[in-house]
Amino acid sequence: MKQEPKDERWRGIPAFMALIGFVALVVKATAKAAGLDPAKYAGHSLRAGLATSAAAAGASERSIMAQTGHKSVVMARRYIRSGEVFRENAAAVVGL
Repeated sequence: MKQEPKDERWRGIPAFMALIGFVALVVKATAKAAGLDPAKYAGHSLRAGLATSAAAAGASERSIMAQTGHKSVVMARRYIRSGEVFRENAAAVVGL
């Protein structure tokens, strides 16, 4: 038996899509609570964060794609932000 969400915003939407929408709301609320602009954050921010962190830790593109569900290397690379910002940070090298 199909269970309908209690929140009217999600009525008639498949459960997985409702979950994605809910995650986006949580991310936006958390960004706002942290004093950030919630318009700049969404559920995909978590996906990009995972892809970026995994790449910085040395994970292969193939393993990242298996985890994130990306089908093309081109799209996966769009989610992998520049890890050099963290690994090759000049301020960190001099101890700042």
